[in-house]
Amino acid sequence: MGLSERQEREREERKRQIREAALEVFSLKGYEAATMDEIAQRAELSKGVLYYYFSSKRRLYQELVLEITGKFYREAVKITGGLFDFRDIISALLDFHINYFQKRLRELKLIFQEHFLGENLKEQLSELRKPLEEKFKSTAPAPWVFDLFWTYVLGLSAKMLQGKPISSIRREAEALKKMIKGEFQ
Repeated sequence: MGLSERQEREREERKRQIREAALEVFSLKGYEAATMDEIAQRAELSKGVLYYYFSSKRRLYQELVLEITGKFYREAVKITGGLFDFRDIISALLDFHINYFQKRLRELKLIFQEHFLGENLKEQLSELRKPLEEKFKSTAPAPWVFDLFWTYVLGLSAKMLQGKPISSIRREAEALKKMIKGEFQ
């Protein structure tokens, strides 16, 4: 391994270390209350090193949100890849969302704050979501069904963050799945 490869590996490891510390601080304190000093302390690095890798707290937060949501959407697209009925897609996405974020509440808390950081981040997130949205809308009876579904998912996410028992959230999701399949009583 050459010097440049080792330096690149070390650079990526340091960025990972900073992102992990930032995830912890942002999810505990929120974007506004978090400071680069706290992130540096959590990462066991100097604040100058943080600014070497990330030009601002906002940039660090945005990169973290984009990384987390990008991974989520890529995996969501994979699990819906062979599905061609919107009811099956809804069912798969509900289960996936609950299972995914049940294990990643810090990440959910972090991305739930994204609306505070402006249109640029929203546009980038919209681009990440686009393949999933297109898949969904190509199977749904009306284009607004996707928006209605996402509103429901946001509600489930809020309940997860409020500490509502996962068993209760799963029951709600099962009720929606039955309702869209015409089995609800």
